[in-house]
Amino acid sequence: MDDYQATIETLLERSLPFRRAEIPKIREEFPNIKLSQIKRDLKIDEADIKTITDVVDSYELFTEDLTKFRITLGYKEIDQTIRGIAPGEILGFVARTAVGKTLFALNCIRNVTENHKVPIMFFSLEQESPQVFERLAAITCNRKPVSIEKCSRN
Repeated sequence: MDDYQATIETLLERSLPFRRAEIPKIREEFPNIKLSQIKRDLKIDEADIKTITDVVDSYELFTEDLTKFRITLGYKEIDQTIRGIAPGEILGFVARTAVGKTLFALNCIRNVTENHKVPIMFFSLEQESPQVFERLAAITCNRKPVSIEKCSRN
C-alpha cells in the first residue's frame, strides 16, 4: 500500500468513528435542534453535504485534471516545488525593486508560450511597456537589450 492510500484509509477510519460517536452526543446536548431546521435556516441543500469519501473522490478527480492541464514554468526546481500552475490559479512575483522580477517573469512567459502554447497576461507596476518589450525581445532573440535598441533605430 502506498502513502496516499494509507493516508486515505487513515482519514476514513478516523472520520467514521467520530461521526458515529458524536451524533448521539450532539443530539443529547442539543435536543431541540433538528437537522431539517439547520438545513432550512442555513439554506443548505442535501447535495452540499459531503462525506469524507465524497471529498476524497473529488480530490482524486481534481488531481487527475491537474496532470492534464498543469502548466510548468520551465525551471525544474520551482516546478517541482509549486507543481506548476493549475487552471484558475494566478502566479505573482513579489520582491524588492531591481532584483530581477521582470526578467524572471519574462523568461517564464517565454518558456510557457513555447512549451504549452497558452495565452499569458503580464503586467508590471515598475516598468513601462517599451522597457518590458525591450527585455522580452532581448530574451526571445537571445541578444543584449542595447542591440534591440540599435535595431529599432535603424
